[in-house]
Amino acid sequence: MKTRTILLCTVALTLGACGTQSGPRYTPRADVAQQNYTAANHAEDRMDKKLYNEYEEREQCQHYRDLPRNMMDKCVKAEEEDMELATAQMSTHTEQKALPIVSSYTVLFDHNKSNIRTNEMATLDRAMREIDKYDPRQVTVTGYTDSSGKADYNQTLSREREQAVSKALLSRGIENQVLEREARGEYDQAVQTKDGIRNHDNRRVVIDFRR
Repeated sequence: MKTRTILLCTVALTLGACGTQSGPRYTPRADVAQQNYTAANHAEDRMDKKLYNEYEEREQCQHYRDLPRNMMDKCVKAEEEDMELATAQMSTHTEQKALPIVSSYTVLFDHNKSNIRTNEMATLDRAMREIDKYDPRQVTVTGYTDSSGKADYNQTLSREREQAVSKALLSRGIENQVLEREARGEYDQAVQTKDGIRNHDNRRVVIDFRR
Protein backbone atom coordinates (compact mmCIF):
# COMPACT_ATOMS: atom_id res chain seq x y z
CA MET A 1 0.00 0.00 0.00
CA LYS A 2 1.34 3.39 -0.94
CA THR A 3 1.67 5.77 1.99
CA ARG A 4 1.67 9.53 1.43
CA THR A 5 2.65 12.35 3.75
CA ILE A 6 0.48 15.42 3.21
CA LEU A 7 1.78 18.91 4.01
CA LEU A 8 -0.80 21.48 5.00
CA CYS A 9 -0.34 25.14 5.81
CA THR A 10 -2.04 26.47 8.89
CA VAL A 11 -3.47 29.87 8.07
CA ALA A 12 -1.88 32.43 10.38
CA LEU A 13 -2.48 35.98 9.21
CA THR A 14 -0.16 37.55 11.76
CA LEU A 15 2.75 35.13 11.54
CA GLY A 16 2.33 33.65 8.06
CA ALA A 17 3.51 30.36 9.56
CA CYS A 18 3.29 27.06 7.75
CA GLY A 19 3.05 23.82 9.72
CA THR A 20 2.81 20.13 8.83
CA GLN A 21 -0.40 18.23 9.54
CA SER A 22 -2.24 15.21 8.23
CA GLY A 23 -5.70 15.72 6.79
CA PRO A 24 -7.66 18.66 5.48
CA ARG A 25 -8.03 21.92 7.40
CA TYR A 26 -11.66 21.51 8.42
CA THR A 27 -13.61 19.58 11.01
CA PRO A 28 -16.34 17.37 9.50
CA ARG A 29 -19.74 18.60 10.61
CA ALA A 30 -22.83 16.58 11.41
CA ASP A 31 -25.59 16.43 8.82
CA VAL A 32 -28.38 18.97 9.15
CA ALA A 33 -31.96 18.14 8.21
CA GLN A 34 -33.16 20.12 5.22
CA GLN A 35 -35.92 21.86 7.18
CA ASN A 36 -33.37 23.04 9.80
CA TYR A 37 -30.71 24.22 7.33
CA THR A 38 -29.77 27.85 8.07
CA ALA A 39 -27.73 30.61 6.45
CA ALA A 40 -25.03 29.95 9.06
CA ASN A 41 -24.89 26.27 7.99
CA HIS A 42 -24.52 27.41 4.38
CA ALA A 43 -21.61 29.71 5.31
CA GLU A 44 -19.92 26.87 7.23
CA ASP A 45 -20.28 24.55 4.25
CA ARG A 46 -18.78 27.11 1.88
CA MET A 47 -15.75 27.49 4.13
CA ASP A 48 -15.34 23.72 4.46
CA LYS A 49 -15.41 23.31 0.69
CA LYS A 50 -12.89 26.14 0.23
CA LEU A 51 -10.49 24.57 2.72
CA TYR A 52 -10.94 21.13 1.21
CA ASN A 53 -10.18 22.42 -2.29
CA GLU A 54 -6.96 24.03 -0.95
CA TYR A 55 -5.82 20.69 0.46
CA GLU A 56 -2.29 20.35 -0.92
CA GLU A 57 -1.08 17.35 -2.93
CA ARG A 58 -4.57 15.85 -3.15
CA GLU A 59 -4.61 13.80 -6.32
CA GLN A 60 -7.66 13.88 -8.55
CA CYS A 61 -10.37 11.53 -7.30
CA GLN A 62 -8.25 10.70 -4.24
CA HIS A 63 -10.15 11.48 -1.03
CA TYR A 64 -8.00 11.25 2.08
CA ARG A 65 -10.96 12.32 4.19
CA ASP A 66 -14.73 12.38 3.72
CA LEU A 67 -15.98 15.26 1.61
CA PRO A 68 -17.41 18.27 3.48
CA ARG A 69 -21.11 18.24 4.16
CA ASN A 70 -23.23 18.74 1.01
CA MET A 71 -20.15 18.75 -1.24
CA MET A 72 -20.27 16.87 -4.52
CA ASP A 73 -17.19 16.72 -6.71
CA LYS A 74 -17.05 15.46 -10.28
CA CYS A 75 -15.48 12.16 -9.27
CA VAL A 76 -18.22 11.31 -6.78
CA LYS A 77 -20.81 12.52 -9.29
CA ALA A 78 -19.40 10.17 -11.94
CA GLU A 79 -19.51 7.28 -9.47
CA GLU A 80 -23.14 8.04 -8.61
CA GLU A 81 -24.08 8.29 -12.28
CA ASP A 82 -22.52 4.88 -12.88
CA MET A 83 -24.47 3.52 -9.91
CA GLU A 84 -27.72 5.05 -11.19
CA LEU A 85 -27.10 3.51 -14.62
CA ALA A 86 -26.50 0.12 -13.02
CA THR A 87 -29.69 0.53 -10.96
CA ALA A 88 -31.66 1.47 -14.07
CA GLN A 89 -30.32 -1.54 -15.93
CA MET A 90 -31.17 -3.77 -12.97
CA SER A 91 -34.66 -2.25 -12.86
CA THR A 92 -35.19 -2.96 -16.56
CA HIS A 93 -34.00 -6.51 -16.05
CA THR A 94 -36.37 -6.93 -13.11
CA GLU A 95 -39.33 -5.56 -15.07
CA GLN A 96 -38.66 -7.91 -17.95
CA LYS A 97 -38.74 -11.00 -15.76
CA ALA A 98 -41.34 -9.81 -13.21
CA LEU A 99 -44.16 -12.26 -12.64
CA PRO A 100 -47.86 -11.31 -12.24
CA ILE A 101 -48.77 -9.73 -8.89
CA VAL A 102 -51.07 -11.81 -6.71
CA SER A 103 -51.07 -9.59 -3.60
CA SER A 104 -49.64 -6.23 -2.48
CA TYR A 105 -48.83 -4.65 0.88
CA THR A 106 -47.96 -1.00 1.53
CA VAL A 107 -45.81 0.24 4.42
CA LEU A 108 -46.07 4.00 5.04
CA PHE A 109 -43.38 6.26 6.50
CA ASP A 110 -43.11 9.57 8.33
CA HIS A 111 -41.73 12.60 6.50
CA ASN A 112 -37.97 12.37 5.90
CA LYS A 113 -37.75 9.08 7.84
CA SER A 114 -36.72 5.57 6.85
CA ASN A 115 -37.40 3.73 10.11
CA ILE A 116 -40.50 1.53 10.14
CA ARG A 117 -43.27 2.91 12.34
CA THR A 118 -44.62 0.69 15.10
CA ASN A 119 -48.12 0.71 13.64
CA GLU A 120 -46.77 -0.65 10.33
CA MET A 121 -45.32 -3.81 11.88
CA ALA A 122 -48.74 -5.46 11.58
CA THR A 123 -48.55 -5.10 7.78
CA LEU A 124 -45.22 -6.93 7.71
CA ASP A 125 -46.56 -9.63 10.03
CA ARG A 126 -49.63 -10.11 7.81
CA ALA A 127 -47.47 -10.38 4.71
CA MET A 128 -45.38 -13.09 6.33
CA ARG A 129 -48.47 -14.99 7.49
CA GLU A 130 -49.80 -15.05 3.93
CA ILE A 131 -46.61 -16.49 2.47
CA ASP A 132 -48.12 -19.98 2.76
CA LYS A 133 -51.37 -18.81 1.15
CA TYR A 134 -49.84 -17.23 -1.96
CA ASP A 135 -46.61 -19.25 -2.12
CA PRO A 136 -44.93 -16.45 -4.15
CA ARG A 137 -42.01 -17.36 -6.38
CA GLN A 138 -40.90 -13.74 -6.21
CA VAL A 139 -41.32 -10.84 -3.77
CA THR A 140 -40.72 -7.30 -5.05
CA VAL A 141 -39.87 -4.62 -2.47
CA THR A 142 -39.96 -1.08 -3.92
CA GLY A 143 -39.23 2.15 -2.03
CA TYR A 144 -40.72 5.58 -2.79
CA THR A 145 -40.83 9.14 -1.43
CA ASP A 146 -43.09 12.13 -1.94
CA SER A 147 -41.94 15.05 -4.10
CA SER A 148 -40.67 17.28 -1.28
CA GLY A 149 -36.89 17.66 -1.22
CA LYS A 150 -34.34 17.20 -3.99
CA ALA A 151 -34.62 14.28 -6.40
CA ASP A 152 -31.17 12.82 -5.60
CA TYR A 153 -31.88 12.98 -1.86
CA ASN A 154 -35.25 11.31 -2.39
CA GLN A 155 -33.61 8.52 -4.38
CA THR A 156 -31.33 7.78 -1.42
CA LEU A 157 -34.22 8.01 1.05
CA SER A 158 -36.35 5.59 -0.97
CA ARG A 159 -33.44 3.13 -1.00
CA GLU A 160 -33.11 3.40 2.79
CA ARG A 161 -36.84 2.71 3.18
CA GLU A 162 -36.63 -0.29 0.87
CA GLN A 163 -33.66 -1.60 2.83
CA ALA A 164 -35.51 -1.23 6.14
CA VAL A 165 -38.49 -3.23 4.87
CA SER A 166 -36.33 -5.87 3.17
CA LYS A 167 -34.35 -6.32 6.37
CA ALA A 168 -37.57 -6.69 8.36
CA LEU A 169 -38.86 -9.36 5.96
CA LEU A 170 -35.55 -11.23 6.06
CA SER A 171 -35.56 -11.16 9.86
CA ARG A 172 -39.04 -12.72 9.77
CA GLY A 173 -37.76 -15.63 7.70
CA ILE A 174 -38.48 -14.80 4.07
CA GLU A 175 -36.02 -16.38 1.65
CA ASN A 176 -33.38 -13.90 0.51
CA GLN A 177 -33.24 -15.35 -2.99
CA VAL A 178 -36.89 -14.48 -3.77
CA LEU A 179 -36.49 -10.76 -3.00
CA GLU A 180 -36.32 -8.28 -5.88
CA ARG A 181 -35.40 -4.85 -4.45
CA GLU A 182 -35.81 -1.44 -6.08
CA ALA A 183 -35.82 2.27 -5.17
CA ARG A 184 -37.75 4.78 -7.30
CA GLY A 185 -37.42 7.97 -5.27
CA GLU A 186 -40.15 10.51 -5.98
CA TYR A 187 -41.25 8.86 -9.23
CA ASP A 188 -44.30 6.63 -9.81
CA GLN A 189 -46.30 8.39 -7.09
CA ALA A 190 -49.38 6.78 -5.58
CA VAL A 191 -50.98 10.24 -5.56
CA GLN A 192 -49.78 12.58 -8.31
CA THR A 193 -48.57 15.89 -6.89
CA LYS A 194 -46.51 18.83 -8.05
CA ASP A 195 -42.84 19.10 -7.13
CA GLY A 196 -42.12 20.09 -3.52
CA ILE A 197 -45.37 18.69 -2.09
CA ARG A 198 -45.45 16.48 1.01
CA ASN A 199 -47.88 13.59 0.71
CA HIS A 200 -48.36 10.82 3.24
CA ASP A 201 -49.49 8.19 0.71
CA ASN A 202 -46.39 8.68 -1.44
CA ARG A 203 -43.96 8.01 1.44
CA ARG A 204 -44.14 4.25 1.13
CA VAL A 205 -42.64 0.87 0.40
CA VAL A 206 -44.72 -1.55 -1.66
CA ILE A 207 -44.33 -5.32 -1.18
CA ASP A 208 -45.65 -7.33 -4.14
CA PHE A 209 -46.13 -11.09 -4.07
CA ARG A 210 -45.64 -12.56 -7.56
CA ARG A 211 -46.05 -16.02 -9.04
